[in-house]
Amino acid sequence: MVDTPTLSELEARLAAVSISPGHHVQRIDALTELAWELRNNDVPRSNALATEARQLALEHEYTLGQARAARTMAMTISDTHALGDVFRLGEEARALFDQTDDDAGRAASRDFLASVHEHIGDYAAGLAWALEALSIARELGDPIRQGYALSNVGGILAASGEVDAAITHLEEALELFEGSQDAGGVGTICSRLSRVLKDAGQVEEALAYAKRCHDTAEATQSEFLQCTALTVMAQLEDKRGRLADAERLYRAAISSVTTQPGRNVVGSEAQVALGGLLIRQGAFEDAEVELNDALVRIEDDSVSIVTEAAAHQTLAELCELQGKLREAVGHLRKGQVLRERISQQDARSKLAQVEARALMEATKKDAEIHKLRFVELHGMQAKLVEAEKMAFLGTLAAGTAHELNTPVGVLRSNIELSSTATKRLVALVHGGDLGEQATKLAALLESCRATNDEAVQRIAAVAESFKRFSQLDQAERRLFDVREGLDSAIALLEPTISDAITFERHFHEVPEIEGWPRALNHAFMTVLQNAAQAIHGAGVISVETGVAQNDVLVRVRDTGRGMTEEQTAHLFDVAWSEGGTRTRMRLGLSAAYSTVQKHHGTIEIQSVLGEGTVVSFRFPNSSL
Repeated sequence: MVDTPTLSELEARLAAVSISPGHHVQRIDALTELAWELRNNDVPRSNALATEARQLALEHEYTLGQARAARTMAMTISDTHALGDVFRLGEEARALFDQTDDDAGRAASRDFLASVHEHIGDYAAGLAWALEALSIARELGDPIRQGYALSNVGGILAASGEVDAAITHLEEALELFEGSQDAGGVGTICSRLSRVLKDAGQVEEALAYAKRCHDTAEATQSEFLQCTALTVMAQLEDKRGRLADAERLYRAAISSVTTQPGRNVVGSEAQVALGGLLIRQGAFEDAEVELNDALVRIEDDSVSIVTEAAAHQTLAELCELQGKLREAVGHLRKGQVLRERISQQDARSKLAQVEARALMEATKKDAEIHKLRFVELHGMQAKLVEAEKMAFLGTLAAGTAHELNTPVGVLRSNIELSSTATKRLVALVHGGDLGEQATKLAALLESCRATNDEAVQRIAAVAESFKRFSQLDQAERRLFDVREGLDSAIALLEPTISDAITFERHFHEVPEIEGWPRALNHAFMTVLQNAAQAIHGAGVISVETGVAQNDVLVRVRDTGRGMTEEQTAHLFDVAWSEGGTRTRMRLGLSAAYSTVQKHHGTIEIQSVLGEGTVVSFRFPNSSL
């Protein structure tokens, strides 16, 4: 195990370089090292030191110092509402590390981005970053970096429901941390394993890891790990029916965190769980205090959206038990809005996992692909990779559509029953057979029915978009309307991009064309994704259909950054892209170009640097 400088040694090193003018690099390094050491125990000072280091590094064009400082700043932003700054600084650190020969920093910056994406529920993006970090760490031969990457991979797999694979990755990470005597890593993995095993119903194993995590957290003075371990232990005692022990552990978890970020992120989760336990014990007033305190801390906090939804749900149950039906409805509605936002995140994640898993498969083939030295083989390889990618997309889309349609049917049936019951109850109320309480219940039922109906319509729309996009029930060559494919591609892509980007549909009447809908829909999706990625900040993507000289015309126009003539000339090339020590094939628009050629069509690009790009498709009219 490598000896690391103590806090006092780092303080002395910073003081020494502070009085040595002209030693800018040494001062930046001293600032970043001390900031990194303080990141868990003195967040404000750590952030201040990293901010100073980043400014100095910018002034003196010290890329590595800027990268390290940006990463520490991202990790020590105490305002949980500033999630955009966390992403911006995390991405800045990654891009800067890629310009250096610091492979450990390259892996660590990707680990950080994976953790952030995992925390907000964007599992696909998190998995992609974690896999990149793991690949770099393995090439580097760094067991600690491998351990943190495996930790992220295991956590994301667990959140995605792949429990056995998650446990395998986490146990491998634990062995690496134990071998390296990294106490912080051991605590992190024990925390993850305790949660995964708890959710899998393996109580004794989960409790053993939670206790080990707690002991490690006390030794390393990590309040986040300590609170997490105590919360898991409380949940396990709650499952066993030992309510007094569970309450004691929940309160210990809440009191173990002293910093505001800690109280907001992990402490609030324990408070909401405690509130639910107190309701079951009949301590309504105490429950209300805990739940409202948690809600004040996390309301409108994008990082804690799941906990906020749970708090509203639990408060709704409490208000209903207290006879406060109006307040219960209010909390239910707020919880519904938050759950819809969570569902949208889940939908984006499931769709994006297509790209992440395709990346995994492509990564496995990198070594073989790199052996293809002849240009004539590149196009063949691109088509094979794209074919695998499209096949997986179709399978996932079909499965998702099926899974969505099943609960939609149940919801629709329940809505019909609820509607019938509501009408009968209202009739009884109007007949004077029931009292004021029944009137309130009837109003509550009617409100729930309307909300359920809206949710069903939204789920059905998503399922229909998947079905139309994949065209699995009509995969053979046939006549089809390009407007359907464009509309479904936009519907699937729109929730995954920034709210500052808007789509404009200008769909004019066009004749049907003959071809393979799934392949062409994928080509449309590729062009639309490129358009969205070209826009930084606010912008517009305009999609137009029409007829020109008896051909079917599709035009996609964006207000993005545009391209030079040289970039445009090579846009359809199959090429190699290199990042650090890794080389992989960059398909660009070559697959979309091949698909259009297969349909006897053409694709043209017009772009102006700084103004935007127009992609025009032309297809022969099949009716002629």
